[in-house]
Parts: sequence; C-alpha cells; structure tokens
Amino acid sequence: MSLGWISEPVDPETPAGADLFETDDPIYSEYYFDALGRLPEADDYARIGLSMGDGAKQPDTIFDPKSVALNAELSAIDALLARSRDVRLLTLRTQWFALAAEPEGMVNSIAAIADLLEAMPELAHPATSDGPRDRLDALNDLAAVGPMILPIRYLDIAGTGASRRRVMVARGKLTAHDGEDDLSIDAMFAALSKSRERVTEVTGQLTGMLDALTRIENACLANERPHTPQFGALRAEIEGILEIIAEADPDLAPQNEADEAGESVAEAAAPKAAAVVTSEVQSHEDARARLVATESYFAHHEPSSAAVLLVTQARMLIGKSLIDAFEVLMPNSAPFSKVAFITDNGFQLAHPQLRTLANEMLTAPPPEPEPQPEPAPPPPAPPEAVTPVEETLGSTDDEGESESGDDDHAPDTDEERNNAPEAVAVEADSHVAPAPVQQPTPIRVRDSAEASAQILAVETYFRAVEKSSPLPMLLARARSYIGKDFESLLKELVPTGDF
Repeated sequence: MSLGWISEPVDPETPAGADLFETDDPIYSEYYFDALGRLPEADDYARIGLSMGDGAKQPDTIFDPKSVALNAELSAIDALLARSRDVRLLTLRTQWFALAAEPEGMVNSIAAIADLLEAMPELAHPATSDGPRDRLDALNDLAAVGPMILPIRYLDIAGTGASRRRVMVARGKLTAHDGEDDLSIDAMFAALSKSRERVTEVTGQLTGMLDALTRIENACLANERPHTPQFGALRAEIEGILEIIAEADPDLAPQNEADEAGESVAEAAAPKAAAVVTSEVQSHEDARARLVATESYFAHHEPSSAAVLLVTQARMLIGKSLIDAFEVLMPNSAPFSKVAFITDNGFQLAHPQLRTLANEMLTAPPPEPEPQPEPAPPPPAPPEAVTPVEETLGSTDDEGESESGDDDHAPDTDEERNNAPEAVAVEADSHVAPAPVQQPTPIRVRDSAEASAQILAVETYFRAVEKSSPLPMLLARARSYIGKDFESLLKELVPTGDF
C-alpha cells in the first residue's frame, strides 16, 4: 500500500490532523494499544525449549512471519493515518512489516516517516512544540529488539535460507536452535550467489532503509528543537546483512554514489563507518570492558542519564550467582526464594541453603591446568655448519693472514690445537627480538549511539551464552532510557502515587 500521500496536509487548518493519541480517540486507542500488546518482546520472538531430563527437551519456538495478518494491520493503520499524520503509527507499520519478513514494506514505511518529518517537521505527531521527548520515543521504537532487531536478524535473505543469525550460528557466535546444528556457511553463500537478481533487490531495499534513517536523523537535527534518535542497533543489523551479501559475492555489494564518481568506497564510508557498528562480544571479560567504557562515556558526558545506573548494575552482576541477582534486584522477595520438590512434606532447598550453595560455587578453586610435556631439545647442528658470528670472526683472521700470503690456517701441532680458540656457539635467532605481545584494542565510546550499540552487543551476548543472567533485562531497559529527557524519566521512575 503506497504512502505517497503521507506528506500532504489532512486539511489546510490542521495539516497533520488531530493527535488521536492525545485526544484519546476511541478507534485509535482500541487499535493502537491492542497492537502494542500483540508485538512480541525479545523473549517471545525466540523461546528456547526447556529441558525435560534424560536428554529430552521441549522444541524451540521461533516467531512465524506467516502469523502476521498483515493486510488487516495495514488497513487499520492506514485508515488512522488518513486522519492523523502520526509517527507512532508509521513506526508500528514498520514493525508489522518486519515481523512479516517483508523488507520492501519496511523501507517504504521508514521512508514515509522521513517524508513526513521533512514536510511537517514540527507539526507531525507527536508534535515537538512541548519538546521532542514523545517523538523520540516513537522513533526509537524502530530499534526495538522484539519487533525489529530480531526479525531483521532472522530474515531469510531473498528466500535462500541464509540469514544473519544462521551465519552467526555457523561461526559459533550464537547458540543453535533446533535444526541449526549442521549449518554450512559455504552452502548459504552459494545460495546467495545463485540468486543474484533477488539478492540485488533485497540489497537495494536494505540500503534504502539506511538512506531513510539518515534522512530521519537529518530532519530531527534540523528541527526547531534538535534531537537525535537512537538507530545504532538497527543500522548494525542492516549493515550486518549487507556485509554477509558482500562476503558471499563481492559483485552483489551495494554500489554508492562515491563509486560512480570515482571515489574509493573506504573514503566514502569513513565518516559514518565507526559510528555505531561494533564487533561481537567474545567473553565475559570483553563484556565487562565494554560496559566499563560505556559507563565512562556517561560519567563524563551524560552523568544524569538513567541508563548509566542500569549499566553499572549490570556490570556489577557479571560473574554473580542467581541468588546474588535475586538479593540485589529483589531484596524484599529474595528471602522467600526456594527450589521446591515435593510441597506436601517440605522437600525443598530454601533460601539459606541456596545462599550457601552459591557461596560454595563461587569459592571453589578453578581446576589445575594439566601439565604440559616439555618440548624435545632441538637436534644438534651439523659439524660443518658455520654460524654468522663464526664467519665474521674467521674473516677478520683471514684478512690478517692474507697480507702475509699464508693461506694455510689449520693448526699443525697438538700444542697449536690445544691453544686454538674455541668456536663461539650462538643460537641462530639470538639477535632477533621476541615478538611483542598483542594487546587488546582499547574500547572507546564517543557518543550515545555508540553507547547504545555496545550495550546491545553485551545484551545479545548474554542472551546467547548465559540465558539465566538478568543482564539482558537490565541492559534492554538501559537502552530504552538513552535520549529521554528529565520529565519523561520523572514520570517513569517516580510514579505520582509514590510521593
């Protein structure tokens, strides 16, 4: 469904129409809030089957794009957009297309947001007359994990069976779901290379999304009340797919204007390449270092950010037990935690026992490393081999003897042999300095977009390798706080009923 009309006024007096959200329009409220409730959270999009013992487990459940009644959703949204030019509705429209695995609809919806903000920068709903807070909230939902990030990561690229997630699983960066144990990167890349026409179409759609996001960012900065949406995580997912396509077949890599003008791709991409793209987290210590760098950024540049509170708490819980997490995050309820086996006779592990077990687990020494066999000594050098030092010493003596014309240097008598200097034994590589130890590259966070990207990287890591950790929940909320102003934080953190 085309949205070419989105930048046209609803009527001359109120170009953006009424704000149906603020006026509590019944049709708007009934659909919008019901739709928000039907969007999957991150944990709903991919549910890992529980272990049933004896090696059996429940099957993993992944969100099915076919379950989205796309036509019904679009019909309801577009009818409301005809009455009100609302960014919230366009973001929701984008999310339904993402959940339905329809990249063409995604790029059209994101481009419609850009069109609207360029045509009605202050008037589009939510309006910015009272500040950009509500509009930022609507725009930042384009990077929501459940209805946007994960659908893009799971997107079957051009129907080839390849996706960013499957490539990450094949490379050992994510845990395999049911049926993903025998993934082959070579097979996926071959499928992409064979579907050149369809993959080229998808590449154009993905680059179109990036272009539309840039237009939105520029429109926000040009607003009378400048603001910056947090699209870092979304850009990283889109660019990740484009990198896979380019790796599978360099001829399928997107071509930009810089190529046509003769400029190098590296030069064209340099200003924005490092802004939000971050590498995968490799270990718990890597995750800790990224959170420390993020904390440092907030402490120096945004000390009042609510996000830094949760980032700090997340860092402090790395390596802690489940009981520690309960006691920190639920101090009033933690004493009642227990593992109940048979409720009738009190067969259970209550909180004191769980605390003791957690302490035992944490204080147990690590296993001793297995002794490594000593390396075999190197074979002796052949007797006729001459080291560079011997050559140098011999050449000096030779020069002295050559002046007298005597070319016979071998000692002739036993006395001469006994008094002859011993050969200097020098290891062949003794003059080579040892290779320097490779130091890890320091992690630097320069702005809130990079902070959001690092937080998401750590969040994704713990979702994959330590599913029982509370860090993903803490970090997801931390990302949602980035960019929020004082008034919105006040309403969220200090409800009126609490004072």
